[in-house]
Amino acid sequence: MKSNWKIPVAVVGAGNVARTAHLPVWKKIPEVELVALCDTNRKNLESAAKQWRIPYTYTDFDALIEQQKEGTIIDICTPPSTHKQFATRALEAGHHVVLEKPIAMSMDENAEIFNCYQKKRRSCS
Repeated sequence: MKSNWKIPVAVVGAGNVARTAHLPVWKKIPEVELVALCDTNRKNLESAAKQWRIPYTYTDFDALIEQQKEGTIIDICTPPSTHKQFATRALEAGHHVVLEKPIAMSMDENAEIFNCYQKKRRSCS
């Protein structure tokens, strides 16, 4: 029996990494639905959303994590200097997070992301 249920994925960043690596791969996975895209550059955002048929677009990260249902995968395709702030905010809002390396800019930032993950994981158990 085939299920119509899909895993929601929102991508943060509509630049080269997202467009050439992340978006094409997510689109190939039948169980995934690309539900949202976020970027501060409206031109890149609108172009990528149209190309990949992504229904919701955001220029504000907080609006994205507030408006997408809890448990959405947030794939962060932005510079590493933004990873900690985006990852921790997404985790605190109840989302799953995908990060490329480097995860953050320092071991302290890595620890903050991991601690946030551990805290949310314990509260869900």
